[in-house]
Amino acid sequence: MTLQDAAEAYVAELRVTGRSPMTISVQGCLVRRMAKGMGPQRFIVGIMRRELVHYLGDLIDNGASQRYLAGTAKVYHRFFSWLVERHEIKENPMDGLSVKMPPDEPVIPFTDDEYRRLIQATQTPLERVTMLILVDTGLRAGEILSLRLDSIDFRQGELVVRGKGNKVRRVALSSAVQNALKIYLASRAQVNGALWPETWHRKSVGTLVDRVARKARVARCHPHRFRHSWAARLRREGVDILVLQKLLGHSSLKTTQRYTLWAEQETALEVHRRHSIIPK
Repeated sequence: MTLQDAAEAYVAELRVTGRSPMTISVQGCLVRRMAKGMGPQRFIVGIMRRELVHYLGDLIDNGASQRYLAGTAKVYHRFFSWLVERHEIKENPMDGLSVKMPPDEPVIPFTDDEYRRLIQATQTPLERVTMLILVDTGLRAGEILSLRLDSIDFRQGELVVRGKGNKVRRVALSSAVQNALKIYLASRAQVNGALWPETWHRKSVGTLVDRVARKARVARCHPHRFRHSWAARLRREGVDILVLQKLLGHSSLKTTQRYTLWAEQETALEVHRRHSIIPK
């Protein structure tokens, strides 16, 4: 089997086993890029660890960050493990190659003023409802794109969300988001239960956010920062981290803790300020 054939077979299996569109896209891109870089007609049998080390080293030379490198190495290890499980190769050439992930840095949440400017900068019902959902629900961009008409329950004030691994959870809708949804739905015809325009694709939410952020003059604005900001705000308001894990749709508490780094640091600073031990 060639490296290119193996990459395509791996992506196909990701699809049929129900992996999220984002997982399929990211992992597919990485394994296909490796196949192209190492030679698509290269046979998978005989690939050596030193070749992969050299390939990863080239990524560093081309400006890849340590976080990108660690994530890429993790995907490649999973890919070759899959080939071992299929008995296509005997050993995983990535075994024993440890690429450390750098420590997580807290994502600084949006300020109230930035939120106001972003919402005020929206000019269409589509822009407004998208921004309000991002601000008020903590949904991933992919989860927003997957919403359909039957995802909305106005009677209960909820959204039914299908997240990673096809896990379903319910998210509460504030009155502001419900009103924005009703205005948006009244502004366009709904076809075959679709909620969003037919032209929308995986990057559409990011494109919309970038357009609104430029008008609002808000820097470092991307969809996932809204999710981090939402989680940090709730944690600062005292929401239990296990509850937050459920709301975010995380399988691992460790993942949720990455979203609350800023809140935990701010809380620690407040405690420190209140408990000076210097005698008066």
